[in-house]
Amino acid sequence: MIRLLQHDIECERAYKVHEGRRPNIVDRIKNGDIVFIINTPGSHDTRADEIAIRASAVGNKISYCTNLTSARACVTAVRCIKGKVAGLKTIQEYHGV
Repeated sequence: MIRLLQHDIECERAYKVHEGRRPNIVDRIKNGDIVFIINTPGSHDTRADEIAIRASAVGNKISYCTNLTSARACVTAVRCIKGKVAGLKTIQEYHGV
């Protein structure tokens, strides 16, 4: 999160469901407060949260990443689009798929 802030990308941590605090991530998704999710896998205990977060994200058409590599690629793409930087490629073009 600190690295995102260092690059002027607004972000904040949201509570997962199992943490028992409100509003949690699912509440915030339903309220329309969330525009992009980076949810890195945790322990076996957080599996139910991962499923709830992913289902809420998909149901509300919110972009969702499960690892920092894909999050970095998404952030780079958004920065390119915002700055209208030439040379934006699809992920398939980068990996020759």
